[in-house]
Amino acid sequence: MTQTLAIGAYSESDISDLKAAFDPIFLDAPAELSALDAGTRGGIQSVAFKGHMPFGGAEMDLLPALKLIANYGVGYDAIDIPAANARGIKVTNTPDVLNDD
Repeated sequence: MTQTLAIGAYSESDISDLKAAFDPIFLDAPAELSALDAGTRGGIQSVAFKGHMPFGGAEMDLLPALKLIANYGVGYDAIDIPAANARGIKVTNTPDVLNDD
């Protein structure tokens, strides 16, 4: 079964929307990935990522089916882009959302 993972501190409305669209597993930080059993980690294909905690190759290696990291933010400084590229993982962000601020 494919599964989505949501990592970070989300607002109640974001949590509600994520649950309605993806029914994800929620974690507070990438460091919690190793606490998931291997079967669960093996089914995760996408990660909604919010935060400034490092998300690197070691974390990606815990998710062997990972295809997408969708960053809830303007940039993706915390995500190791070369590591994602080496694993064929696409990384997205939300550019231009703070332009009016």
